Amino acid sequence: MSIRILVADDSASDVYMLEHALAAAGLECSIVHVDDGDKALDALCDPKGQEAFRLVVLDWYLPKRSGDELLPLIQEAPGAPPCVVLTSGLPPQEAEQLANRGIAVWRKPADLDGYLKLGRTVKELVGSTHACQAERLAADGAGN
Repeated sequence: MSIRILVADDSASDVYMLEHALAAAGLECSIVHVDDGDKALDALCDPKGQEAFRLVVLDWYLPKRSGDELLPLIQEAPGAPPCVVLTSGLPPQEAEQLANRGIAVWRKPADLDGYLKLGRTVKELVGSTHACQAERLAADGAGN
């Protein structure tokens, strides 16, 4: 079963590398790529009958709406998918604040090996998120 991942990044080459790294990791996924914050919000708010996104990979420095504007809007949405910030540079204080809020911050890899490692990390994250959701659903069902 293929999962949907929203990748909001204005660098087409970074998205290309991520897409191939996910395929190399064996993750069956459909990447929806948007290149600015407004389009990311539109994709999340108007799924057009598609399956919900299982993960949002968010570049912090996006045109039109940056990550700091976009992240709270994503998190407030009902059934919001988990988000990870993938950026080439974020001041340590901001990264720490995000980590304290439970948001993973990953540096954009500089080479192919880094992207391959990132692909494996995303696969593990999606798998553990799916397992947590299944456990939560089972617990909710057991309480009925």
